[in-house]
Amino acid sequence: MVWYYILTMHKVIISDFSRVLLFPKDHNYLGSLNSLYKEVGVETDDFTAHFLLNTNLLEEFSAIPVTKYVFTTGSVQNAPEIAPRIAEVFKDVYTVPQIGHPKTDPQAYKIVCDKIGVQPKQAFFLDDSTANIQAAHNAGLVAEQFETNQQVLDTIRNWLQTE
Repeated sequence: MVWYYILTMHKVIISDFSRVLLFPKDHNYLGSLNSLYKEVGVETDDFTAHFLLNTNLLEEFSAIPVTKYVFTTGSVQNAPEIAPRIAEVFKDVYTVPQIGHPKTDPQAYKIVCDKIGVQPKQAFFLDDSTANIQAAHNAGLVAEQFETNQQVLDTIRNWLQTE
């Protein structure tokens, strides 16, 4: 897919990590991916036995001509097996402990935008949690709940074409 846009103002994409860019290999697992990583990921030589990286979305994100960031709750994104790939696509990673507010608090998104140097209206936030999407929206970001890669990419395309 080719992205053709003339951006009239600086825009950024901020993505959640767990259940957007990384999924449990066991589709029935409903717990935290950070907890799963602490339980099994750190102690195993086979990260891929427990996790699936959303490589298709990462490839599509690589082609989008805006700066991209991660805002997440934990540290699974630092796993040596995937950290280099994440660093290829995302300029920086922000975590809840760094920001000092939960992702359900609109203030968290204002702080992330301040650190990035953009107004909230210039940021597109992607997450799998309805509560986090609502908080980002309340902070002034364009926010979309992750359902499928195609749905997210279509929404980002439309957002990039707006002023």
